[in-house]
Amino acid sequence: MLLAFSRSGLVAEAKQIFDAIPQHNSVSWDAMLVCYAQSGDAHSSKRLFDAMPEHDLVAWNALLAGHAQLGQPEAAAQTFDEIKMVERPDAICFVSIMTVCELEQCRECFVSMVGDFGVVARKQHYSCLVDVLGRAGHITKAMDLITNMPFEEDCVDWMCFLDACRRHSDVAHGAQGAKRLLEIDPGNSAALVVLGSMFTFGKGVKVVDQVLGK
Repeated sequence: MLLAFSRSGLVAEAKQIFDAIPQHNSVSWDAMLVCYAQSGDAHSSKRLFDAMPEHDLVAWNALLAGHAQLGQPEAAAQTFDEIKMVERPDAICFVSIMTVCELEQCRECFVSMVGDFGVVARKQHYSCLVDVLGRAGHITKAMDLITNMPFEEDCVDWMCFLDACRRHSDVAHGAQGAKRLLEIDPGNSAALVVLGSMFTFGKGVKVVDQVLGK
């Protein structure tokens, strides 16, 4: 029951069940911690984490993911350093830390993940790199990574790319990204909304029509 409430994000209900458990084990501690972390309650997450008799990798991951979710790069970096002192970071750890890193730190994390810790890079890690390249304004490199990574490109990657194009006013690449996204998912109207937002109304309609082949 606690796990079900935790996965559903029902914090109050999960806490009620947690408090009613006479003796906690690692599963109950971890479930409550994950619930706090997913709800964005950093204070309760840290307080519960500090009260835990032992910290397994699930607990560390929950704490780290909470910092990443709240956009706290310094706290995330500190937690990640602490993890490396007591545990061997796994793929989930690296997704969380790469989410909040700047470009150079993200690249270093990726290299260290594979070279130092032997973690096989997953799709999520490449998606983190796409995101950070886009945020840094390296639009061409972000597009190259999407099309050349050893995983099938998807709508999430291209929407992330489109958002980067919008933020950096890169209309040409935005049109290319929108066209590719619509090839993958013809019904994705969000791509056209983002693309159209880069222009004044009249010009936006014209470019959207071009992407649609009208």
